[in-house]
Amino acid sequence: MNAKEWHVDLKPAVWLLHEQCSMHLCVSLEDVQLLAGKEGEEECRRIFPVLNTWAKTPEARQALFHAGQILRAAKEYEKFMLRDASAVAVYHASLIFWAYAIASRGDYNGAADPMSAHSNGSHNLDLIRLDDVEGPDIRRFLVLGRGLPCIQAHVQTEDGVVVRDVPLGEPAEVMRTTSRILQKQYDGRERGNPPLVDNLSKLMLLLGKAYVPNGKTR
Repeated sequence: MNAKEWHVDLKPAVWLLHEQCSMHLCVSLEDVQLLAGKEGEEECRRIFPVLNTWAKTPEARQALFHAGQILRAAKEYEKFMLRDASAVAVYHASLIFWAYAIASRGDYNGAADPMSAHSNGSHNLDLIRLDDVEGPDIRRFLVLGRGLPCIQAHVQTEDGVVVRDVPLGEPAEVMRTTSRILQKQYDGRERGNPPLVDNLSKLMLLLGKAYVPNGKTR
């Protein structure tokens, strides 16, 4: 809160660290890792109700916002500088998105719509870009839960780069988008991606595949 009163432009690394610390105040990373299968299916089933309850709270929406701002800060890094702890922060942000999508379902064996907690009114159909500048739409989402949270994917087309909104209800696409943020940092690098970036990218893609449309995990 004090940092927001400084009225200075933070360098990307400091900005990212600030958002990462803020995110961790709003969610238990240990619980998220258990949901992702860190300790096996029994622990995953045990922690699901805890995160299901968390996903309905303003605290969860705050965690999503800070995770989105981590991505925004990561995109500001100079070439080849998004690495080590900063790369891990991007991975942790992707875990929060994934856990929210999975935990938003009605029960462990799943309702078909992973974002059902935010689809009970026409006003909730507005897409809220978590990795955008904070504005009225984001503040309404944080306080009232209005809107469908998403992140932005920059897609190369014949006409140039276009922005596509990726709702968190599409975990596989969300994970591909966050993975691409890491990989794009090293486009054109003669030695390729650093091993940590490659490993984190593979973890994101595998986790994205752990969600299937019928609402079950595998």
